[in-house]
Amino acid sequence: MFAAQFASYSDHPATDLIYQARSYVFGTLAEITICSASGRQARHLGATVLADFDRLHRMLHAWDGGELVALNNAIASGLRDIPIKPELARLVCDATGLSERSHGLFNPAIGKFVRLWNFHASEFLPADPGKEEIDRLLRAAPKMKDLAVADDVVNCSNREVQLDFGGYAKGYALDRTIAFLRRREVPGALVNIGGNLMALGTKLGLPWRVGIQHPREARPMALLSLLDGEAISTSGDYERYFIRDGKRYCHLIDPRTGQPACAAQSTSVLVERCANAGAQSDASSGALFIGGSKGWRELSGQLGLNHTLLVDERGELHCSEAMRSRLEFV
Repeated sequence: MFAAQFASYSDHPATDLIYQARSYVFGTLAEITICSASGRQARHLGATVLADFDRLHRMLHAWDGGELVALNNAIASGLRDIPIKPELARLVCDATGLSERSHGLFNPAIGKFVRLWNFHASEFLPADPGKEEIDRLLRAAPKMKDLAVADDVVNCSNREVQLDFGGYAKGYALDRTIAFLRRREVPGALVNIGGNLMALGTKLGLPWRVGIQHPREARPMALLSLLDGEAISTSGDYERYFIRDGKRYCHLIDPRTGQPACAAQSTSVLVERCANAGAQSDASSGALFIGGSKGWRELSGQLGLNHTLLVDERGELHCSEAMRSRLEFV
């Protein structure tokens, strides 16, 4: 639960300053870069953001204490009229809407599947859950619509629901951070949480240049300029996974089968400036990954996405025209 934090800054011409701070949260490395004429202001803003990351990390942790675990325990015990804090209530409602738009491919209610495959752990050891337990959970069909939220009170009609916001929390944190820095009139910032990125303004007058990780090589697959308010998220099978009998099993679980998704190596989604661009990009990249290359254009349209990139299980690229026009492949 401890979030290690690191910070640095460097002077640029005139009075511009670039300040960077890092923290290990949400099971990955988070980095914030702030452009500011005041080093003191940048350090204060960076510390505030990292503190909020740590708060969200604790609140939304899927298996180690916190408000989300308390809610899951209450659901599993069959309790009714479960009171939760307003922020968590909003998250549940927002995630439910995103789940419906993805036709259930983005489904934070399947935390029990994630746990069965041993991804509720710091070390990803090979797991074999067995067909019987998977089939039992598939029959129960936990989904976000099983949850009803009213006046910060939750009722759940399915005791097999176990919330896991691993495919949503990073995007939500991006939205909060950019909104906070915009209110503080920061001229430029870039937030990167494990490959989920969002931009504010410019980097000393120039667009923020970011890379999309190659799913099988230690290098960027492509570069692009990220504009003010845009968010890009990448979901892949190359960080949280294990190998069993020569086959790769990743943490992204297909709710239709209860099995780790295997129809893609990575997907990247860019969402233009809007109220929840970070959360949209995070949830949508996971949904596209699970959907795979078959019907990816149709799913992109259903999710309202123009900028999508998918690397299928064979390593072949599928790219929307709008996304291709933004990318510089390397």
